[in-house]
Amino acid sequence: MQDNYKQELTDRFVTVVEHLTRLTYSGRLDEWQGLDMTIPQIRTLILLQHMGPLRMGIISSHLDSTLSATTSIVDRLVEKELVKRISDPNGPAIGPRPS
Repeated sequence: MQDNYKQELTDRFVTVVEHLTRLTYSGRLDEWQGLDMTIPQIRTLILLQHMGPLRMGIISSHLDSTLSATTSIVDRLVEKELVKRISDPNGPAIGPRPS
């Protein structure tokens, strides 16, 4: 079951990367560069979009990064107002910013 879930996430990520690559090479490179985002930030946004609010430790696990590195990534996304921290009785969670 866990392997199926990981494979589904991997497939989604590959699809998004392929789409972003097509956009990059279709004359929209200036738009893409204007986002001023790192690949880990993009991966975090994709993860949150597909899974909803998550705790920092879970995000860190999915990104295969340290908790401190993940916190830094998320802090930058919060500064850009792309995500927000959500109060949760079981601990803080990070979620996509509502449109």
